[in-house]
Amino acid sequence: AHFESEIPGLYIIGALAGNPLIKQALNQGYEVIEHIRGAPVAPADEDLLWRKLAAIPGVDSVTAAVERLRARQPMFESLNHLQLRDLLRDSEIRLPSPGEVLFRRNDFGNSFFSIMDGEVDIHVEYAEGNRTRVPLSAGGCFGELGLLSGRRRSGTAIAGSACVLVE
Repeated sequence: AHFESEIPGLYIIGALAGNPLIKQALNQGYEVIEHIRGAPVAPADEDLLWRKLAAIPGVDSVTAAVERLRARQPMFESLNHLQLRDLLRDSEIRLPSPGEVLFRRNDFGNSFFSIMDGEVDIHVEYAEGNRTRVPLSAGGCFGELGLLSGRRRSGTAIAGSACVLVE
């Protein structure tokens, strides 16, 4: 949380911490110095992230939201805290109503969705009249085909109850 490595007193910031931008390294350096001085300081992106994450039910801090995402989404387990904060900063948090259509088959789209809470049903039509429903729950993801290929959506995504998505 304070950029301290496994070696007490050795701090890692910037590119070594997974954030290659100079502005991030400057902010991290400031946070380390304040931590060493005993003067806690919030990360530079704390307010921005909290504005995005505050609407998620049961989340009372940015750190709690980051850890909840890591715990519920296996593909994010290997990302460190800083990388997950970056991901959330560049994402939209969606709290759709039950039954809300997130996208329709044949829509163009270039986003990817990760399910933090709740369920999403994907309705896919493989051939004329041959339809199937694919239920996804927390830890699931969808929309990757449109993101990777730039092709039209292959199905219709419909939100279930208590759905929290990271887009």
